Amino acid sequence: MEALNRLSRTCKGLLLAFLQGMEKSTLLQRVVVGIAIASLFAVALYLRIAFSHDVVFGGEWVKFTGVDAYWHIRIVDNLAHNFPHLSNIDPYMRYPVGGVTSAQFPFFDYLVAGVIWVIGLGSPTQHTVDTIAPYFPPVMAALAIIPVYFIGKTLFSRWAGVFAAGLVAILPGEFLGRSILGFTDHHVAETLFSTTAVMFLVLALKNAKREQITWSQLRHPRSSGLTKPMVYGVCGGVFLGVYLASWMGALLFVMIIAGFLLVQFCVEHVRKTPTDYLCLVGVATFLPALVVFLVFSQHRNTSAVLSIAVVLPVAAFAISRLMAIGRLKTVYYPVVVVGLGLAAYGILRAAWPSLVDPMWDNLEIFEWNKGATVSEMVPSLYLRSAEGVLKFSLGPLWQVYGFSLLFGIAGLCMLVYGMVKRWETEKAFLVIWTLVVLLAALGQRRFNYYLVVNVALLTGYLCWEILRFAGLRGPAGERGVDARDRRKLPKSKRKREPQRESYRLRPSHAFVSLAAIALLALFTIVPYAKLDLEGTGKPRLVSAIDLAIETADLKPDQPRYDPPDAWMQALTWLRGYTDEPFGDADFYYSRYETPIDYSAYPEAYGVTAWWDYGYWIVRIGHRPPSQNPAGAIPSVAEFFLAQDESEGQRILDKHGARYVILDFEFVTGKLHGAISVTGKSGEDFYDQFVVETSDGGLQLVTFYLPAFYQSMSVRLYNFGGKAVTPGPDECKVVSWTWWESGGGQYKRVNETETFDTYEAALAWMASQPSGNYDIVSYSPFISPVPLEELDGFALRYDSESTVKVSGEYIPEVRIFEYVK
Repeated sequence: MEALNRLSRTCKGLLLAFLQGMEKSTLLQRVVVGIAIASLFAVALYLRIAFSHDVVFGGEWVKFTGVDAYWHIRIVDNLAHNFPHLSNIDPYMRYPVGGVTSAQFPFFDYLVAGVIWVIGLGSPTQHTVDTIAPYFPPVMAALAIIPVYFIGKTLFSRWAGVFAAGLVAILPGEFLGRSILGFTDHHVAETLFSTTAVMFLVLALKNAKREQITWSQLRHPRSSGLTKPMVYGVCGGVFLGVYLASWMGALLFVMIIAGFLLVQFCVEHVRKTPTDYLCLVGVATFLPALVVFLVFSQHRNTSAVLSIAVVLPVAAFAISRLMAIGRLKTVYYPVVVVGLGLAAYGILRAAWPSLVDPMWDNLEIFEWNKGATVSEMVPSLYLRSAEGVLKFSLGPLWQVYGFSLLFGIAGLCMLVYGMVKRWETEKAFLVIWTLVVLLAALGQRRFNYYLVVNVALLTGYLCWEILRFAGLRGPAGERGVDARDRRKLPKSKRKREPQRESYRLRPSHAFVSLAAIALLALFTIVPYAKLDLEGTGKPRLVSAIDLAIETADLKPDQPRYDPPDAWMQALTWLRGYTDEPFGDADFYYSRYETPIDYSAYPEAYGVTAWWDYGYWIVRIGHRPPSQNPAGAIPSVAEFFLAQDESEGQRILDKHGARYVILDFEFVTGKLHGAISVTGKSGEDFYDQFVVETSDGGLQLVTFYLPAFYQSMSVRLYNFGGKAVTPGPDECKVVSWTWWESGGGQYKRVNETETFDTYEAALAWMASQPSGNYDIVSYSPFISPVPLEELDGFALRYDSESTVKVSGEYIPEVRIFEYVK
């Protein structure tokens, strides 16, 4: 017992010495914060690498964990071998017209390929690409916590920055999911580049506002305090430029910054304060962004919008100066700005509609498309039910953010309330930035990989306020300037700026410690949602750490966006055992000239598969698909549903396809996508019927109709292209009537008849005086109708990986050759 008491006193003494040291030493605070950020960096890396490493590197192949990652890696394959030349059109992306590369917005691919090219000493192999490229997303995500910390530190305090950085490192959802090992896509780069640009912009605004920089100071920038805000502005512009050169929708942040500048110009003019600093920071940000963007891209619309953005702060400043000289009422300024803006828009719209109209297309990201079939484009406040219907729900947002959602909303409200009392430039930017990104995230779920930064910052702000209340800092307000910064101000400005105390620990150490521990637990281990993560059918309470691990934990036998082993096997076979479409395997790495002359390659051909698999076929199989994830092509989708062989052959001839690849997931699930793309009705292929069970209850059952079995995809995959004759008891006819329940109409089965032959079933149906009748089967692999053999197709490959159906093992992926 004495030893325990002695240990307790020792720990208490060490803690007291540490807290007192923290109170007296700014250097110690910085060291502790540096250790905290380094630790969070390591946690972010570990979370994104450790749980997916075996899926990416643990098998016979290196797997990338995102569909579009295979598009980027295909581009990197070619770019790394021809660095720095990047072709506009790639003949492997789609046959017979080729497909676009990232040439319009190439920075991310240049970054990945450039690093690989350097490490590969100018001659990188595919092994080099496969080894290095998967690490880009986790490294960039971990780097993103650094600008998040500095934004929080600049706006609030260093501890608010630490809280925000920690949340960005561990929060589940879109940002974490898109930054795991192997998800080599530009999304995480967007977050890193845009957040870094914001960091420098906030620093530029803070320093420019404090120094009250003016145009006249350009004559003596070093002695006038102009250098630091201008350097920050230029750095922000550089990162804004590389962000714009990485993603076609990056004008979102140009809109945010430009909108903020206009609002701040109005506020400053109405308050009769100088607007020089806004103009200088705006130009220092947008001009370098334009220059950097033009280095990598000549995309006309983005260049034009950036050019307008460069002029915007100059025009707003000029209007402010002219109105001040003319002594016009300040309240007229917003009216004049809006009026001139509308006039300029009208002139541009009339003179250059091809420039203005695409600008409006960028606003589509704010639309709530409740008919979206792609999960990432579904509005954040809607959840798809088991019936496939989108229903309003707070669940998706709560599942991602948990208690951070509540803290973020509360932090935003506190921030707005504080700004009503005292407007602060940098915090005004945070509010506008958050509101715009929130609208984008509500419109499309994927944009939560932006919103996570804002939620983290606002949560960090509120956590800091809680710790302040607990006693981490004295009662002095946080407005004003630090003593260290105060000494740098001219004497004439020191009286106007109230002093802000440095953030010091106060005697209430116990309250602070308890509050910090409670907040840490709240955002990590406290359960907040009831979910069935294990798939056992028994939901349990889960915490943010549970969800983060579940998001990052890829399982080899449960692929998400990484190709299953069956596809890896099939495409490896395709690459090794079929003719090279362009005559030489090294053509995959060649430098392509545009336009591509396909007549020079008479033996070229395409591979037809569902569009989801197109980039896998390109990168793994080194073969050009008929369609790819850039968008399903209705004329190709028609092949999968064609009801006779001649129609299917006509479609393949049109698209120059020689091979057809089908898999279990397509014929049993994704076939509805082909039905939707072609404008057909799913009820013609399969439908749900209400049947009575043996115990007198009612059950909803899916029955497959003749058109399903007569489609080319089912005849090939399900039956191997062979002739099929229904066996005894395999041809069933149901009679049904419409039945209403719960406000919906259903087909209720009244009677089921079984026949030995298809002809007998048709004869019985024809003999019925009236009623609704359908020939059906309960299994997609048991046809109730006879099928002829497909003479123009030969089965060339069945994957070793199989699927068990009704006691039989079926190849998961099958490849057929169109032999005409």
